[in-house]
Amino acid sequence: MSANPERYRAFENRTPDEKHWATREELFNAHGYNFRPRLRKDWVPSWRNTGTPAVHRSPDSVLTASQTHLIDAYTDEGKCVCIKPVGRNDEESRIAQMLSTKELRSDPRNHCVPIIEIIDDPEDDTTSYMVMPLLRVADSPPFQYVKEIVDFVDQVLEGLVFIHEKGVAHRDCVMRNILMDADAMYPEGFHPVHYGYKRDYSGWATYFPRSVVGVRYYFADFGISTHISEEDPQKLVTGVLGRDQEPPELSELVPYDPFKLDVFIMGNMLRQDFYNKFANTGFLLPLISRMTAVDPEQRVTAKEALPLWLELREKIPIVQREWRPRPRFEHILETAAMDTMSLWNVSTQFALAVFEKLCGW
Repeated sequence: MSANPERYRAFENRTPDEKHWATREELFNAHGYNFRPRLRKDWVPSWRNTGTPAVHRSPDSVLTASQTHLIDAYTDEGKCVCIKPVGRNDEESRIAQMLSTKELRSDPRNHCVPIIEIIDDPEDDTTSYMVMPLLRVADSPPFQYVKEIVDFVDQVLEGLVFIHEKGVAHRDCVMRNILMDADAMYPEGFHPVHYGYKRDYSGWATYFPRSVVGVRYYFADFGISTHISEEDPQKLVTGVLGRDQEPPELSELVPYDPFKLDVFIMGNMLRQDFYNKFANTGFLLPLISRMTAVDPEQRVTAKEALPLWLELREKIPIVQREWRPRPRFEHILETAAMDTMSLWNVSTQFALAVFEKLCGW
């Protein structure tokens, strides 16, 4: 077999972004962060001298094109982190740092992504690098039980109340910008680019359900966020940026309340990502309706939405909480099979609870 067949070339060609990151390797090494082999300045493809027929299974064959503005690294202790380039002293980094102070981090309601540090680029006085823990998108892997969705709503509403109290409107709080600390779910780690694989790319990553180990959700990406202090006379904003383009008040000309915008976006997320997808999440509808009122004046605030939700969640039957999220449009045979599994799970949980009570555990 040829040591370097032409078909391997695609895996050997680094993207422009990968080449750029390689030029910053020494900067991050000096701060205790190490790149994967592919992103190092002196990288030599691991398969070049082996002629392996499974190049695509080599850890250093994985391109980072899916997240060109972010890069992963690991500390000397082996902890994975995520690095994001930001404007030097821009609003995003200022807000993120403000919400990540030691004082605010001690508040259990703070669900903003922790900022480990910000590193200035010595060769570009317009750029800094924000270092954060490596997190996953909140719905990856999919939710397995309704009670996991309930916990998600608990946390994101609590977090929204918190940032609004601090004068911050996120303005883009969709599912893609809500991340999850999955370290407890993946005790052996996961690949930083292909999340379904083990960290060393040797096979599928195994994980525990959220409801077994417990997870924490975080707001991320304050790129279009706004901080309005109590002393600021201007409480309204303009602008139409953001992933969710359905809020009726979005305008480049007519000022609107960014905090009420957040409420709509989050309510719309609950509708699109849960209520519209799963038949047994109807308990969310009263909350969604109040959060997505067309008239912002008729819309609840985050502080009003949280107690409304806490009241609604108390009415969710235990059996429903333990059930799987049931897709609205799945085949009847699949529904029968999957519901049988859910019934077995509920029965097992009930039997275990009775046994523990009888034994006095």
